[in-house]
This record gives sequence, structure tokens and C-alpha cells, in this order.
Amino acid sequence: MPIRAEVSNLASERASRRFKIINNTLSTFSSRILEETVTEFSRLPGIGKRTALRLVLHLLKASKEDSSRLGEALVRLHSEVKYCSICHNISEKEVCEVCSDPKRDRQFLCIVEDIRDVIAIENTQQYKGIITYWEV
Repeated sequence: MPIRAEVSNLASERASRRFKIINNTLSTFSSRILEETVTEFSRLPGIGKRTALRLVLHLLKASKEDSSRLGEALVRLHSEVKYCSICHNISEKEVCEVCSDPKRDRQFLCIVEDIRDVIAIENTQQYKGIITYWEV
């Protein structure tokens, strides 16, 4: 067997000893806190255990300031972000910027079912009416 293949096999054996992968899930962690954090990240849509582990390991390598900024942003997301009382758009105020803008043409109303549609329409900077979001 060539030396390169032996080194590759040795590296994969070490990796499989550290994190056993069974049925596409990581079953063993070196730390309970690491496992809990990976589990929480993997609860996000589109994030599996492997991606969650990659993200958590990245955060461990990052500076404490970077990790703290992320944590603070997540806390502020729930404590400071509200839904507009008129259109249900995401805002930091009781009435969002779209609804409070006097330049908006109130004769036109766009109703969307996903908040991402509001963001996409607003990013075009073309629609000058009112947008309302109703979760179905």
C-alpha cells in the first residue's frame, strides 16, 4: 500500500475515533457543552449535525468577542425585534418603516405569506405601496 493511502487511512481512523458517525449522526462528543451546542444548532432549518459541528468548531476557534457578538445578537433578536402592529413586518418599532413612510402610496396593497417576500420586494426598491405579511 502506498504511504499516502496509509496516512489517509490513519487520519480517517483517528477522526472516526473522536466522533463516531452512525446513521449520519454524530454519536460521541468530547464535551457535553459541545454536544449541547451542536444539538441546538442542528435544530435550525437546513442545519444537520455535521454542519452544526462545523459551525460550533468554527466558533470555538473564533475570538471570544466574535462569539459574544453572535450571542448578544441572538438575545437582542428576541428582546428588541417586534412585528409591526399594522402589517406584521419585522421591525424594532411598534410601526415599521414601510407603514410609517408618508411617501408610500396607500392605494396599493401587496399581501404576501412569507416574511422573506417582504424582504425581497423591499430590496428591489421599486414597489412604493404598502406590503402586509400574513402567516398562513
